[in-house]
Amino acid sequence: MLFKLIRDAEKNVFQRFEERVASDLELTEKDLENWMAENPELLFGREKVLVISQSVSGQSMADILALDADGCLVIVEIKRDWSDRATVGQLLEYAAAMVGHSHDDLEDLHKRYWTRRAGVSGYKTLLERFRELTDDPRLDESVIPRRERGHRICIVAPRSDEGLLKIVDWLEGYGVPISFLPFTLHACQDDAEVLLEIEPLSPMPSVSADTVTGWQGDWFFNTNETHARDAYRKMFAQGVIGIYGYENGSANLTGGIEGQRVFAYVNRKGILGVGDIVDRQPVPGNTVFGEDQEFHLKVEWQVTVTDAHGVTMQEVSEAKNYNLPVRNVFCAISRHDVADWIAEQLRQRAGSR
Repeated sequence: MLFKLIRDAEKNVFQRFEERVASDLELTEKDLENWMAENPELLFGREKVLVISQSVSGQSMADILALDADGCLVIVEIKRDWSDRATVGQLLEYAAAMVGHSHDDLEDLHKRYWTRRAGVSGYKTLLERFRELTDDPRLDESVIPRRERGHRICIVAPRSDEGLLKIVDWLEGYGVPISFLPFTLHACQDDAEVLLEIEPLSPMPSVSADTVTGWQGDWFFNTNETHARDAYRKMFAQGVIGIYGYENGSANLTGGIEGQRVFAYVNRKGILGVGDIVDRQPVPGNTVFGEDQEFHLKVEWQVTVTDAHGVTMQEVSEAKNYNLPVRNVFCAISRHDVADWIAEQLRQRAGSR
């Protein structure tokens, strides 16, 4: 049971919200689908995704089709009241049908979807929206969709039978990226207000130092300019990398040790700096973002370059056939030769200014 605090001049009052089912609240599956498509953070939390299509009556389609920031398809099926083992078969069939779809196929789905919602005026192509999502203006159509990792599958429902959960667990055990995401609806006494309780999916696992064979201590750090423009300038000036707003506190900055290299990536600009970790222990601070739950890791910056001289993910991909893990906060660069190449590029570009 949930309670809403209503502040009053004389006293505070708590309004009770009780658990309800969607059918009793006269909510259809399409209502829930639209709600989640317009607010993808309900399903994906901090992870960036781009919704490119929704189901159309009479057509065999996923409820929501999206792209993650790696260019992989995300297929979402939403059930209003109940999900069973048949849902898995339905989703796997659709995922198989999507194999071989090209950028042009997805562009067609995307255009029909967005013109249904907002009309032709102001339309942006799938590639334009994907570049905005990834903060990399140099990406081309070849990364949509990313084929080597396949599709991700997500079932969203308030309840399921035991058979579905066993199938999902079994498939996950064999590396199939499938998840079951339960939700609960709560309503006040007159049903005038409805609350959705849901725990977003965890981001796709990042590359950590523990899982990389032959890793030699090179770290990737995303400075997170989305909600704090030019934060990287303060990090360079103060000799730190910094994060804020994570419920797990400083955990996203742990793992590095003194002397290991860290590369600072800035959205839309590329890697702008490389330095050495000075102290492995993150410390609280508020001088970069000025926010609660802010933590810093001390870094001695060896080379930094201007915005126009960054080493972009496109350049790394073309030169070294390696995709920078830009969706992650702080994780390993798995190939030492790639890290060396980026460091050398930064030195050359810094010297050419």
